[in-house]
Amino acid sequence: MAKLVSWTKFVGTLGGITFYLMNGKNIARQARQKNRKRYWLSRFFVGTKKMNDEFGRASTLSSSFRYLAHTLLYQMDTGYLHSQLSGAFRKIMLTDGSHGPGKRTLLGGDVSQLRGKEFANDLP
Repeated sequence: MAKLVSWTKFVGTLGGITFYLMNGKNIARQARQKNRKRYWLSRFFVGTKKMNDEFGRASTLSSSFRYLAHTLLYQMDTGYLHSQLSGAFRKIMLTDGSHGPGKRTLLGGDVSQLRGKEFANDLP
């Protein structure tokens, strides 16, 4: 990132460089080169895709659990239950030693980590 120090003050994009004002300073930055094709074909994103896949599966499992347990949970203050369950499921998936990154499963991990956890409170 470069700071524009000269007397010229641009705001906008000129020749692939974006000029903007941030905290009273003029900043110039080259536009990022993100696109969908690069994400799917580049070897640099292999690990990211594997982690995204595992997180997506943990989130889907969390949603399924909430849907199945709705009759038990509707009388409770669940707060951020989906986020908490997704995080807990993701931690359990990380303990799966028989599968590699991107292939880990919930049941392959240490499910006993859920024992004693509280995710919701009774409504007053």
